[in-house]
Amino acid sequence: WSTYRDVPLVYRSLCIDNKRIYIGTFNEIGYYEPDNSGRLKYHSLSYLIKNKTTEIDEVWRIHKTSFGIVFQSFKGLFIYDQHTIKTVLPHSRFHFSYYVNNILWVYDEVEGLMQYREGKLKRIPDGNFFSGTEIWTILPVNDEQVIIGTAKKGVFLYDGVKMTPWNTPVNALLKQYQIFSGTLIQDKYYAFGTIQNGLIISDRSGKIILEMNKMRGLQNNTVLSICADHEGSIWLGLDNGISMI
Repeated sequence: WSTYRDVPLVYRSLCIDNKRIYIGTFNEIGYYEPDNSGRLKYHSLSYLIKNKTTEIDEVWRIHKTSFGIVFQSFKGLFIYDQHTIKTVLPHSRFHFSYYVNNILWVYDEVEGLMQYREGKLKRIPDGNFFSGTEIWTILPVNDEQVIIGTAKKGVFLYDGVKMTPWNTPVNALLKQYQIFSGTLIQDKYYAFGTIQNGLIISDRSGKIILEMNKMRGLQNNTVLSICADHEGSIWLGLDNGISMI
């Protein structure tokens, strides 16, 4: 491992776009890019934020989208398009955001689930269903539908109009063990990271395929992040280190 610590703070989020590695930390956004010798050099982008009275805060998510690189904190969206940064403020306070089906989904703690479209943040139909209910993952079902994982109420299916419970075998486990992260693997499996029981994988119909927890080899049962590589391995960011399956 090589360690880069140009900003002396905790790096909360990463996004890789070709040779650039975008990072988010407290009141600071920027990217690493290889110099002529191949060593990563850091470039700050914070100076592009015009409204200096807007505190960036901790940047928890970074998304590569069709309209730019989006840095998201609880206090705003900061959209970088190679020249400028546009700031979008929450109605109340953001929690997390997800880029699914070429749409940026943003959770506002009071307004509920919203979408950023055509330069504006708008609440979706039935989006207030989640007001006061934290969302921890959004994953595609098809071009029109997504599943939405909450902290304590399990997973819901959304068709663009209405939220309905995702009545599948895996949902009962996810309600019990509390979702924290999720991703789609090989376009046919859902991988859910939980707080209390490690990794749970289902097929796209919600049938349980695999449970991997501390008893079976993980370093601990809290899965904060998931990434599937091109060789079929699953990497987990845990409370204590990294595990690979």
